[in-house]
Amino acid sequence: LKLAKELQDLAGKLDSNGNYTKGDIIVKSGKTEVAVYLSKLDDKSLEALKKLGFVKLLESKAVNMVLGSIEVKKLEDLAWLEAVRRVEPPNLVK
Repeated sequence: LKLAKELQDLAGKLDSNGNYTKGDIIVKSGKTEVAVYLSKLDDKSLEALKKLGFVKLLESKAVNMVLGSIEVKKLEDLAWLEAVRRVEPPNLVK
């Protein structure tokens, strides 16, 4: 699967307000931040992400990765996109 184990079945773990926190996974009002690794970082790939409601925060062309937020219920749809290689929790230096 392209979707990291920690992100699988996440929608079922939300509280009544759409919140959930465990380790690096933080969901607020049904949305979470993820790192999406793409086969190609181009306009077509970014448009496909945008159609699912993905909001890009930053990108790294060196590794074809975008960091952004998306509704938890759209994570599996995101992982099924042809351009997506992997969806993981953001691994930010703290």
